[in-house]
Amino acid sequence: MPPSYSLRLLTTAIVGFAINAAVLAQESESEPPAHSNIDGSDTSATDEFDESEDAAAASNPLSSTSKLDIRVDYFGLGSKDRVDFNLRGDVMLHPRLKLAYEVHYWNTDITGSTEDDWERVVLRPLFFVDDVELSERWAMRIATGVEWIIDADNADKGIGSGSDQLAPLLGFAFSNRDSGLTLIPFVQHFFPTTDQA
Repeated sequence: MPPSYSLRLLTTAIVGFAINAAVLAQESESEPPAHSNIDGSDTSATDEFDESEDAAAASNPLSSTSKLDIRVDYFGLGSKDRVDFNLRGDVMLHPRLKLAYEVHYWNTDITGSTEDDWERVVLRPLFFVDDVELSERWAMRIATGVEWIIDADNADKGIGSGSDQLAPLLGFAFSNRDSGLTLIPFVQHFFPTTDQA
């Protein structure tokens, strides 16, 4: 992989981490922001979409929360192994605009020798179109966005898919106030934008 490409991936990861840290620090010092409708009217008193459980809301990709996860995922692939070291974060840029990002670094022996390098960076801006009251128990949030997957061009090492991709998406989150159950169907289509393999 060219050094400039590694530097670009690393810079993207650092900038994402810095933005997330700054937003989380600002949120901890100030009161939670009021939610607003598309027309700008305040809905903080009657917010239809229930996000009262912070831990559950953080795992919901359509929640309006900021978070940062550092993960290590192990995959046993028969006689071969893969370890995915990844950083995943969400940053609320506006009450209706969220930026999700991921940075992945792999260690694998899929090619017969141990290789480790950057796998991909993912940027996913989400716009929360509307919150809708369906009934006394159910509310729905509608979101649209696009996922941009930037591959690190390490397919020769058995790392990554070998192509950058764009994936427009439409998501719905159905929240039940009584049980706390949230159902999140997504419709998404992936288009390769480069072919590096």
